[in-house]
Amino acid sequence: MIRAVAAKPLERSNTSVDEQLADAGVCGQVHLPTGRTCVQPARHAGGCDFVVRDEVPKRVERHLAAHPAH
Repeated sequence: MIRAVAAKPLERSNTSVDEQLADAGVCGQVHLPTGRTCVQPARHAGGCDFVVRDEVPKRVERHLAAHPAH
């Protein structure tokens, strides 16, 4: 018997997305050649805002403060 498996949201099944960031509500797309990570809101319009890995926590904290969860 084959059971149906619930599909992950598209961004969570992509290996170039940081799952922890996606769970926090930000894009989390990783630019694989440079390792930079997008800190824009999830499903943002336009291009990504890639930042170096060391800047990610500060930028995500800023994003979460500006866009609190409902």
